Amino acid sequence: MTNDQINSTLYVSKETINEAGVLSTCKILDEITRINDDAIVRAFGNFNLSCISVAHYHIDILRSAQLGDTLKIESQYTVLQNGMLQVKIAMNKSIKRKPVPVLSGNFTFISSL
Repeated sequence: MTNDQINSTLYVSKETINEAGVLSTCKILDEITRINDDAIVRAFGNFNLSCISVAHYHIDILRSAQLGDTLKIESQYTVLQNGMLQVKIAMNKSIKRKPVPVLSGNFTFISSL
């Protein structure tokens, strides 16, 4: 079993907000996809769509992020002996210097490599 972590930061800017003035769902999903792709490459050595499939995913968007927010993204992944990859993602913003959850997600990928 192998464990590792991927951390990143997302700044909510004019380019990433929707008409309501909050971070767009598409941008959130783009960021999750980027992080999961990175975890797959780190875990399996490559990204071959014909060999990797999603067995499970669950995303909870807990609150919005507004223009000017900085999101800290933490992703922990575990490679299991049976060729499965489990990824847990948490996005937090800071309010009064305390982390406030914006999103949580769990994903399981299967490799046939």
